[in-house]
Amino acid sequence: IMALPAVTITLGYREFTTADRYGYFAMLGLSWLLALAVRAMRRQIVVAAPAGEYSRLHRWRLLGFNLVCLFLLACAVQTRKQMYLWQDSETLWRAVLASYPNSLTAKHNLALTMAEKGHLNEAAQLLQQVIRAQSQNGQAVGNLGRVMLDLDRVPEAVRYLSQGVEL
Repeated sequence: IMALPAVTITLGYREFTTADRYGYFAMLGLSWLLALAVRAMRRQIVVAAPAGEYSRLHRWRLLGFNLVCLFLLACAVQTRKQMYLWQDSETLWRAVLASYPNSLTAKHNLALTMAEKGHLNEAAQLLQQVIRAQSQNGQAVGNLGRVMLDLDRVPEAVRYLSQGVEL
């Protein structure tokens, strides 16, 4: 049940590069279980053997507790690194393209981000790459028409916008 959000993405054949944020919700149940395990281990460790004598079982519990804490620390470090990717849309989509250079979703979304920032030539180049790979992508064609209109390239804009409506 915990992995259901991520599994639905897999079954829907969506790109995993856009599915990162869905994994966090799926981890809530596991995080809750780990917190309960740490709490139970801590209670058992605190109740030590008399006069500081530690049994073999107690040592294993202590080792397990330390391993769980190390795992949680590693998760915290990884989360901190991931936060930099979510700084803004441009940073995110550039990071996705660095890992998956052929991701059409990342190119399309980066193009929209660049268009919003006024970097119209870069947006047009990215959209043209998407259209070369997916000539029937009506959204990309329409968005390229909008970018061409912003670049005052009206004849091309009309052609792309018309083609985008047809698709």
